[in-house]
Amino acid sequence: MLICEVGPVRFALALSDVAEILPIVPLWRPPTMPRPLVGFVMVRGETVAVLSPALLFDGDAAEGVAVDLYAHLVRVRGEAATCLLVDRAAEIVLDAVVRPVADNASYRGCVTGMVDAGEGQAHVLSVPRLLADGAAARIDALTADAARRAREWA
Repeated sequence: MLICEVGPVRFALALSDVAEILPIVPLWRPPTMPRPLVGFVMVRGETVAVLSPALLFDGDAAEGVAVDLYAHLVRVRGEAATCLLVDRAAEIVLDAVVRPVADNASYRGCVTGMVDAGEGQAHVLSVPRLLADGAAARIDALTADAARRAREWA
């Protein structure tokens, strides 16, 4: 499990859901994007969408997302080229014991369990559930549009 921190919240991602961990790079955000989509980055010539877990899970979170110099982008595997903006990719836990939680305990059942990790517990997130119900397709469409805009200005 990869343990990530976003503010006071710790969450875990299965390493099989993680493609890579990147240092923070400049983000660009076209107008009229959905709040959780904080922008796009270029990764080896590919336009990749960046989602904010803070805005995904807290509808009352401040509109602007402060990006710290030491933040990380966690690129996740899945249908859409997507990174999660985290304050810190904190640690990797091997042989983690995941305790299940009820399916209705979180939005779309995205939290599938709890795991003990270093400084406390972390919510285990399911990336496929996070990007379910057409979210991946919408992110792909927005990313394609952003890539087209970037090519026009290159």
